[in-house]
Amino acid sequence: MFGKLRLYTRIMNYILAVQSEELSYAFNAALVHQRARFSGSTPMIERDRTIVIIGASFAGHHVARLVAG
Repeated sequence: MFGKLRLYTRIMNYILAVQSEELSYAFNAALVHQRARFSGSTPMIERDRTIVIIGASFAGHHVARLVAG
């Protein structure tokens, strides 16, 4: 009898932990979105990116073409 109660308690604790983590992710995403909207985005001209792709020969070439284009 107490075994089932303990099992249900553990399941509920797990569900609450996962939900609280997802809520935290959603709150942080909303906060980042709000900050980006407030401060604005950098123009495309000012963006300089260096991307290093390490992988298999064909897969790395394919990803490099996707990123560059």
